[in-house]
Amino acid sequence: MCPTGRRHAAAHPDGKNPGDVWSIPTRPLRAAHFAAFPIDIPLRAIAAGCRLGGKVLDPFMESGTTGLAARQLGRTFAGIELNAAYCDLARTRLTDSGGQGV
Repeated sequence: MCPTGRRHAAAHPDGKNPGDVWSIPTRPLRAAHFAAFPIDIPLRAIAAGCRLGGKVLDPFMESGTTGLAARQLGRTFAGIELNAAYCDLARTRLTDSGGQGV
């Protein structure tokens, strides 16, 4: 299920701000990256702060998880990464997913 503004507000029955602490389960990444975070983190943040069709910028792209989340939610994405190995990893993940997630 993709997060939407409605799901974002569903964390509290009155639709209040979900707070500063989010309980998000970890997910493994089989690629060679030591600190990839679960896609649920950018899914929630993008759904809360970027309109449908908006553009997401990730200035430290690394494995491309934020780009996957942006595309999955119907946003465009621009990523910046200096490490060539991480650029290759992100490019592979974004290409293999067809923009539909992990």
